[in-house]
Amino acid sequence: MRAGSEHGNPHGTMHAGVTATLLDTAMGYATETTLQEGEDFTTIEFKINFFAAIPLDDRTLSATGTVLRRGRRTAVVKASAYDAEGRECAVALGTCMIVSG
Repeated sequence: MRAGSEHGNPHGTMHAGVTATLLDTAMGYATETTLQEGEDFTTIEFKINFFAAIPLDDRTLSATGTVLRRGRRTAVVKASAYDAEGRECAVALGTCMIVSG
């Protein structure tokens, strides 16, 4: 995504809620890759650690998601957000509930 002024907080850096949305989305796409026919999922919890402020300089911010463990009813997932230079700025760890139908 592009980190523009519309994503900012009063301090001139990326709003934490925007970063949280990006990381939740990355975790969701990772979880999606494990689903069987007829399964769906929803995030039931996640936490974020921020390592650095993300500047609002209209450069690309990226995220990756990884499933750490997939069980029958839950998946534990991790996502990392990176700035334009490839530095890890934040990491999230979450749990997704697997549901049928």
